[in-house]
Amino acid sequence: MELKCCVFQCDQKFYSLNSYRTHLRIIHSFNKKYNDYYCTYENCRTSFKNAAGLLKHLNSQHQFPKDTESNALNNQTQIIDTPSEISVDNLANIHHTSKDYTNDPNEEIFLEDLEKNNMKIDLNSMFFNFLTKLHQKSSLSKSIIKDIYIHVKNEIVDPLCKITKCDENTKEIINNAYTNFDSQHKLEKYMNDKLLLTKGENITINFRTDTVFPNGSPIFGQIKDKICILPVSKIFASIFSQKNILEDTLSLMNNRIQNNFNIVDGEHWKIIKKKYSNDTILIPFELYFDDFEPDNALGSNSGTNKIAAYYVRFPTMPSHLLSSIEYVFEIMMHSSNLKSNEFTLCLQEIVKRFQELEEGIDVTINQKVKKVHFILMRILGDNLGLNEILGFTKSFNGRNFADSVKFLVKIL
Repeated sequence: MELKCCVFQCDQKFYSLNSYRTHLRIIHSFNKKYNDYYCTYENCRTSFKNAAGLLKHLNSQHQFPKDTESNALNNQTQIIDTPSEISVDNLANIHHTSKDYTNDPNEEIFLEDLEKNNMKIDLNSMFFNFLTKLHQKSSLSKSIIKDIYIHVKNEIVDPLCKITKCDENTKEIINNAYTNFDSQHKLEKYMNDKLLLTKGENITINFRTDTVFPNGSPIFGQIKDKICILPVSKIFASIFSQKNILEDTLSLMNNRIQNNFNIVDGEHWKIIKKKYSNDTILIPFELYFDDFEPDNALGSNSGTNKIAAYYVRFPTMPSHLLSSIEYVFEIMMHSSNLKSNEFTLCLQEIVKRFQELEEGIDVTINQKVKKVHFILMRILGDNLGLNEILGFTKSFNGRNFADSVKFLVKIL
């Protein structure tokens, strides 16, 4: 007796209710509501609202066997041993229930391994989410976060394992998940492996001689002026390789809404587009400049650690992405470096990155590589920031000053 899976575009065949039930539970999420479950045995075509009704119908009306014979076992084992068909979302559906639906020893071992793997994924995710939420609290230092993490393990996790009488394998899985994040180095390694952390690159822009205090006494020494730049090419490629982001951005640029003006509606963007072929992918971005003081809540006027930050954003992205801070990228340097060095010296490394973006970078979308050109369109900031970055006077003693300055690139 042979039975074909009822799920659309699934061609798997089964010889027992146990193997069919296991397939529905793992591959197709047993509790997921499809449009219909229907009987495929000898063209019966009776429909059901859920998989349980279908299985009961096969058992009572068609007397479909619960167990498999040896030759069918081999076929079903070959079907089950395909982890590539199983998604992480479906693994959660087999907790504590998989052994009730199979009598095949090989199948039990396979499902047990799936349960262990799913438990590792869940525990890693829980410990990681707990730690990241602690790190989001600016009032908590790293040493306090480490103490909290240790106490949670010693005072909560370990006692719960004893109360619930976990077996040794479960305890080992929990301990391994805990030790994956018991140091800052391991946490950063996990985030790097999951592509959740991008470290900035410290670049020395100049060496200068100034007063230093190595032992508390002032002497003349060499000072390195550095700026920290995020790998913008890598970040841009990662962002636009996500699902539908590039497609939605291009759709908004090409299908303009009436009375909804954007930077791509201006004459300058039309001039830039003429320099490229019609099939070239162009994405505009903006550069915003401002100072902030991380150690002074009253402002950045007199802070010794004042930071000059350059922010990059994409004005043509969908609005729900523009409102998220995750899609604003920064390039930082100490404001003191701007005062002690020529402004062009500080900006030359940033300009190099922008030139690479303008020449185009590879973005992988649905396993296809596309070349995308990112064009700097606007420089934004307050009066002081714009005057500083554009080389104008930074004094505000005059009675009149320009709220906004609009010049063509050729004039500037």
